[in-house]
Amino acid sequence: FLDRIDLILNQSKRPFYILLLSDHGYREMEGIGFGRSAYSNLFAIYSSSMPVASFPASISNVNVFRIFLNECYQLQLPLLADSTFRLNF
Repeated sequence: FLDRIDLILNQSKRPFYILLLSDHGYREMEGIGFGRSAYSNLFAIYSSSMPVASFPASISNVNVFRIFLNECYQLQLPLLADSTFRLNF
């Protein structure tokens, strides 16, 4: 995975974005209960050509791409209500 990132960073000839987004956090972290770690998503964004808007710490995945597309491509997608659901099996 990191070798692909290095390739993009070193060889791209045009502006690009790198976005890392997980759908859930690590579920078996020692010493941390399921509830806290399971909802700690991974999120990182990089732009080779412009500063990226700061994202609120409380944002859920439902709005990440909306903010990203609004900022980078001057769209006007409305934000949705942030929410989290837990399924018990």
